[in-house]
Amino acid sequence: MDGAPGFNMVGATGRRTSRQDQLISLPMYAKYARLRLRQIPMNRLLIKLREPGNKDHIKFLKDAITNNLDRTGLKDKFEIWSYQDMIATSSDAASTLEAIFNVVIVITMFICYFSLSSSMTGNLYEQCKDIAIMRAMGMDKGMITKLYIYEAFILVVASSFSGVVIGTCVGYSISY
Repeated sequence: MDGAPGFNMVGATGRRTSRQDQLISLPMYAKYARLRLRQIPMNRLLIKLREPGNKDHIKFLKDAITNNLDRTGLKDKFEIWSYQDMIATSSDAASTLEAIFNVVIVITMFICYFSLSSSMTGNLYEQCKDIAIMRAMGMDKGMITKLYIYEAFILVVASSFSGVVIGTCVGYSISY
């Protein structure tokens, strides 16, 4: 608040009190300081709108200020920007990151699928003798197929649960 226009005010007893700065408008400051508005040195001017989400009004205001500065020849000395510009830039970055993460997820899912299928194929080749014994005991092909589908399902569920637990722990440790 040290850079805001203001005056030290006198307390009720007539004594000057410390650190009772008052925030006032620029025209009122110019009136009290007996200055013109152009004589007040400014480094930054922040404008708060009643409707900060109204993009048309923000664009109109930015264009009007830019045109006014251009007419007076001061356009090169000032920079005009709005928080909407920053929000648009950050939302573009967020959507780009989201697309990258979606691609990584798809690649990971393909890797998991092929890992599971190669694991199950290798498991079937290793258990050829076990399958022959089950067939000799009277199990048909459908029952053996169901058995291996259940095994694959249990592997997927256990891996998913482990991944969720590990991911939650890592995410929690990173965030705190």
